[in-house]
Amino acid sequence: LSAAVGVTPLWVSFSAELADELRKGASILWMQNGRPISTAMSGSCVLRDIGEHRLEALIITADDREIRLGETITVLPKLTTRAASVP
Repeated sequence: LSAAVGVTPLWVSFSAELADELRKGASILWMQNGRPISTAMSGSCVLRDIGEHRLEALIITADDREIRLGETITVLPKLTTRAASVP
């Protein structure tokens, strides 16, 4: 996971590293807030909504072992600055 806290829009990259014996024949499902977003071992997404987001991976190995990974990501509002007035 590339970031656990950031400012909107937040670009997040993710990947699952598995030992060769687990990776061969495994399937993976990445979810953001419970919605499927990818079935690849790695990928990326952009989080625009302010607040907490849950990124999870469900990995099923070739011998039907289940591995679950997850991380909560906090997206903060973009700060705006006002130009100082010049007298």
